[in-house]
Amino acid sequence: MTQTRFKPIPLDQMSPDQRRIADRRMNGPLGRLGAPLNVFIRSPGAAERIEQLSDYFRVQQLAIPAHLRQMVILVVARHWTAQYPWSAHYPLAIDAGVSAAVLNQIAAGQRPTALPPDDAIVYDFCKGLLDDKYVTDPVFDAVVTRYGERGVADLIGLIGCYCTICMALVVDRFPPKEGHAPLLKPL
Repeated sequence: MTQTRFKPIPLDQMSPDQRRIADRRMNGPLGRLGAPLNVFIRSPGAAERIEQLSDYFRVQQLAIPAHLRQMVILVVARHWTAQYPWSAHYPLAIDAGVSAAVLNQIAAGQRPTALPPDDAIVYDFCKGLLDDKYVTDPVFDAVVTRYGERGVADLIGLIGCYCTICMALVVDRFPPKEGHAPLLKPL
C-alpha cells in the first residue's frame, strides 16, 4: 500500500488557525479531521472555504435529487481515479438508489446503458463538462428544463467541489476505504 504524502499534523504543532479548524471539525458531526481537510489544513484560508463548500454539497438539499448527487460525485471520482471518494460514496449511491450495474459501468469508464432519462441528462452534463470542457445546448437545455437554472448551478458547484477534493486526494495518494466498493482501475 502506498503511503499518503500529507502526514497528519500533530495538534500541538498546528498554528492557531489550523487548530481552530481541526477542533471545529473534530467536535462537529464528522468527529474527525480526515480527508481531504488533512491536505487543505496546510492553507487554513483555503481549508475553511473548501470545508464550507463541501459541507454545503454534503448536507443541503440541491435542485437535483440525492441519488444524482451521489452519481455525480462518483463520475468525478472516476474521472480522477480517486479511490477514497469512490469507496466512500459507492455505498451511499447504492443506498440512494443508483444501481450497481450503473456504477460498474461508470467504474469501467463506460456510459451506463440503463440510465433513466433524468439521470442520463445529468450524466451527460457531467461528462461533457469534465471530458470535453463543454456542455452542448441540448444537454444544457435538458438540465434547465428538468432542474432549472439552479440545477445547472448546483451541478457546476458539485462537480467543481469534488474535482478539488479528488485532486487533493489523488495528490495525497489517499487510500480507499477498505471493503466498501470495488477499486477503480486506471483507464
